[in-house]
Amino acid sequence: MASRVPPSDPPPSFGPPPPDGDRHRGADIIVTQFVFTAIATVLVCLRLFVRAWITRNVGWDDIFMAITLIVTIPGTGFNIMMIREGF
Repeated sequence: MASRVPPSDPPPSFGPPPPDGDRHRGADIIVTQFVFTAIATVLVCLRLFVRAWITRNVGWDDIFMAITLIVTIPGTGFNIMMIREGF
């Protein structure tokens, strides 16, 4: 039987580390997610207001947008909790 010889070259690296070391970007992600969720909430609420009270024509697309927003808000909270816990 032939013995296995370990490779002589080290595995490829992904480049040198950043000059300021590894930075945790969790705060940036939390702010970005909060801002986009807030913008989406305002826009969906405005759309629902216009469709329900001004044009009096609420369609399936409006209902699905509201459902999606209702699901997105807790998802944002879960993402923030995961970032704070280090995931």
